[in-house]
Amino acid sequence: MAIYQLQDLRSWLKYLDDNYLTDENANLISQLDINILSEQRKIIEILIKPEFQEMDQTNKQNFYKILEIALNSEETKLNSVFDSMSFGYVGEVLDKVMLLKNIQSIIDAILFVNNKNINETIKFNFYTWTELIKAILIKYADKSKDEANTLISNSPIINNTLDDYMSAVVRCHESEYHLSMLIAYGEQYWLKGISSDEPDDYFEWEEKYRKEHNLAQESFEIINKIERFKNENN
Repeated sequence: MAIYQLQDLRSWLKYLDDNYLTDENANLISQLDINILSEQRKIIEILIKPEFQEMDQTNKQNFYKILEIALNSEETKLNSVFDSMSFGYVGEVLDKVMLLKNIQSIIDAILFVNNKNINETIKFNFYTWTELIKAILIKYADKSKDEANTLISNSPIINNTLDDYMSAVVRCHESEYHLSMLIAYGEQYWLKGISSDEPDDYFEWEEKYRKEHNLAQESFEIINKIERFKNENN
């Protein structure tokens, strides 16, 4: 498992750097203000999202891990990374944490195609999945935010990258609640007096949490291109 450091954030911030920007992209963002939320999201869509979509599945998930390290770093250390970049076109970023969270939100919709049937695809909303597990750890396993972040960072469940369709199929049958209890209490946690059943209020809470935090409705979505085509043409 690769070990990432805060300095690795530079490999992603480079897409905002003057030395990396093409003239075309510089023109596209010239009238946008990175410190206005709606315009910041447009800048991310123009400069970072296309690069992200070209990455393989492993690098997409590693992208999240590096951003998590940055979001949990000391402000002075984070500032030093930003200060090492050249953001002449983009301008000074006043709220660096907000920028990173908005960048992080694009890490959904990782696609795994069934090699035996190219019409079948699983969309893995990795950001949604990880954020929900983190929230479950805090609400239902009584972990602090720092404890939840540490558990997420060190968990093989999170860090062992899904790399093909079948691994995604297996993982999508495991509920976020069950995985959260595994992360919090270890294997066979149900033998330690921890119920494997979701609490009575869980599904109502989960639906509300997804909506309030702009997460995808589902962490995994199975897409059948033939069925979709039929539905769209009926």
